[in-house]
Amino acid sequence: MFSLFSANSGALTIFLLAVTISLGLGFGQIRVCRVSLGVSGVLFSGLLLAGLGVELNASLLGFVRDFGLVMFIFAIGLQVGPGFSDSLRRGGFLLNALAAGIVAVGFVLACAFVGLTGQSPAGIIGIFSGGTTSTPALAAASQTLEELAPAASLPAISEDLGLGYAIAYPFGIIGVIAAMLIVRTAGRIRIPDELRELERRQPHTHTRMHTRNLQLANANLDGSLLGDIPGLDVMGVTISRVMEGDKVLPAVPSLRLKMGMVLHAVGETSQLDRAELIIGPQVATTLKASDGRLEVRSLLVTSNKSIGATLRSLQLLPEHGITVTRIRRSGMELPPRPDMPLHYGDKLVCVGPHGVMDSAEHLLGNSVRQLNMPNVLPIFVGIALGVLVGSVPIVIPGVSSGVRLGLAGGPLLISILLSRVQHFAGLTWYLPTSAAVLLRETGICLFLSCVGLSAGKGFQAALFSSTGALWLFLGFCITLLPLLLGAWVARRFFRMDYITLCGLLVGCMTSAPTLAFAVNMLDNDTPSAVYATVYPFSTILRIAAAQALVLLFFA
Repeated sequence: MFSLFSANSGALTIFLLAVTISLGLGFGQIRVCRVSLGVSGVLFSGLLLAGLGVELNASLLGFVRDFGLVMFIFAIGLQVGPGFSDSLRRGGFLLNALAAGIVAVGFVLACAFVGLTGQSPAGIIGIFSGGTTSTPALAAASQTLEELAPAASLPAISEDLGLGYAIAYPFGIIGVIAAMLIVRTAGRIRIPDELRELERRQPHTHTRMHTRNLQLANANLDGSLLGDIPGLDVMGVTISRVMEGDKVLPAVPSLRLKMGMVLHAVGETSQLDRAELIIGPQVATTLKASDGRLEVRSLLVTSNKSIGATLRSLQLLPEHGITVTRIRRSGMELPPRPDMPLHYGDKLVCVGPHGVMDSAEHLLGNSVRQLNMPNVLPIFVGIALGVLVGSVPIVIPGVSSGVRLGLAGGPLLISILLSRVQHFAGLTWYLPTSAAVLLRETGICLFLSCVGLSAGKGFQAALFSSTGALWLFLGFCITLLPLLLGAWVARRFFRMDYITLCGLLVGCMTSAPTLAFAVNMLDNDTPSAVYATVYPFSTILRIAAAQALVLLFFA
């Protein structure tokens, strides 16, 4: 078949890369005990094909690898950027602090193993990345090595990096599962008891918004204005409409309250319980907004003039005839606050009269077509800025040539900043979820296939050697020991429930395959929410840790 292609041609390279990626993705879908390798299967298919004698043009492989790396890292930044600071604010400081501690212990172990075992530093860095199932860390370390390692020894160093990752990765998955099972067995944990404890203490993550119809029974509020009900703003509870008799009225702050009125309240369950104590008991009455006077619409933020603006500045408040009951953002439901800046793609659930709602729709944009149409211009502008920033040398004492953020750090930093700004220089820095996933997965597939094809020649020999056995052991230690120590600290000093702890363990390891195992084992979705809380910060920490290891041993 290869006779169809010219030797070392671009067509042959593209064909073999496509075959490598296809085989790897197919292999990655195979489940063993409900766990699969996912996209990391591409690395192993590359190793396999290289071991069978497949060779590609080294310069073409280098370009494809670097371009795939930039695509992947830029998409990662766009993905984690909006949640990076939000995860710290959403009651997740303790979770992220514990995750940082687990990453730090793994970093110290990696440093110690280099000194104690005398093994290749690049191999240990690969083990650190694979043992923590962190492909972004591998990508960042690879690029930093390109900047710092001697040119003559770079091929061997890069091969060690890829081999270390490939050898340690399977045990990175097994180690996370083993840590959860060891903690459960050693602590004699009963899942039903932990679920009750979780409900009692409330999770450290954001909960969904709910609705409740409350009948005014508090005589102290009779004759008061709706806007004067104490504590609703602080609790994050919104009154979207009011029923008096058989009439449904807009929930304007100037509405005079009367005993027996039914108020439709929106908020988190715990806050609705508090509102019920203030207003009155829950009733089964149904308040239909669409009675000719009011309607409910879900409006998308797609207009440039509404991005970054607040509900107050856009005059989308009850005193303007519109009640925003909730804001849906990145899979979460947030209580609306007058001073909350709106993000591109936010979905606002609004209640108000027909004419006013038409004006709000025009103001916000509400264009599904625009939201689903990715704008390619910001992607390449952002990549260009990221590569430029990554090429600027940073002076560090003791490093003569300076250190560059490179093709990993530069695009990551720029994409995080731009995703937070959202609208800058006339461009909207937003990608629909499907487009962001496509960019990310395509980039990482290209990168992993090139790494596997480059390192595959020595993989089989390394795996079945004494060095390979040692690397397996070191990888298992880097995976398991930090997790067990972090779990002990979380349980011993912070009394963390087991459900939340499992989410912390898989989140700090950025291990999506083991998340499915945790959710199925516990039959509860809380680990997913905790995973989302610590994933952004942990991803960035692991990238920084991998680069720091390269600086420590190669600068």
